Amino acid sequence: MLGTDFAPFWKAACAVLAGQSPYTVDGFYSPFPFAWLMIPFGLLPFRTALSLWTALNLASLIVLAKRDTFKLMLFLPVAFALWVGQMDLLIIAAGFGGGWLGLAFTTLKPQLAIWMIPYTFAKWGRKGEWKNILRSILAIIALYGIPSLAWPGWWLAWIKSPPSILAYAEHASSLFGLAALIKLPAHVTFYLILALAVLSLILTKPFADEKFWNWAAIFNPVSNLYSLSILIKNVDWEAVGLSWLLLPVAFYWHTGFPWVAVPIYLWVRPRIFVKFPLDSKPKPS
Repeated sequence: MLGTDFAPFWKAACAVLAGQSPYTVDGFYSPFPFAWLMIPFGLLPFRTALSLWTALNLASLIVLAKRDTFKLMLFLPVAFALWVGQMDLLIIAAGFGGGWLGLAFTTLKPQLAIWMIPYTFAKWGRKGEWKNILRSILAIIALYGIPSLAWPGWWLAWIKSPPSILAYAEHASSLFGLAALIKLPAHVTFYLILALAVLSLILTKPFADEKFWNWAAIFNPVSNLYSLSILIKNVDWEAVGLSWLLLPVAFYWHTGFPWVAVPIYLWVRPRIFVKFPLDSKPKPS
């Protein structure tokens, strides 16, 4: 339904305004600082808050996609993120273009921050941009420290709130979703794929932007369909079509696993498809 994922965000903000724990809200698993930042939305009626939230997500998409906005709106993971009211587009825009402050805000979505922060810190380190790293760390400390002064116990409440990582991984829109289709115990499949992720990282060294985000999407254990929005700078029209073709397969199997085909396609695309210039002419003999 429209705004399904935004609803727990809004209810969590309402809970904070009422002096209650946001973790009493079913489906709210984000860090407490995110609930704090959502308080302005909690002051608004749900439909008004959802409309404003959707506008912010669309603005983030425009910033990310620029001339490719229409194409990216047709990419199923992005369309799904907009429809359910997830925060991925906001977080990705902050991480990709928000500098050290934007990177700090990616921690509000830890399953994206675990990829974006180490990768960006490594890039800054290679360029000698140590001040950006320090500023980002200080911003993270402030972002989490101030709410912790108001409610120190939120850390424990947050850790207890989400399902286990195995429960996430079993239906992930990544290679980890294979656990829903094979007979091995979920934890065995999890560690086998985790070992494959480490091995592929060592052997392929996917440290350029396009390769890294493809690799991260393939091996993200906490991944939903909208999580593939991280591929936003890599998507072509073939990936858009593929994302929709996989929809009935995912429904049939009751798992997000089929959508791992999208980052896999983007991973192998440069190795399979060779593009020739349209104006190329045979050389005279």
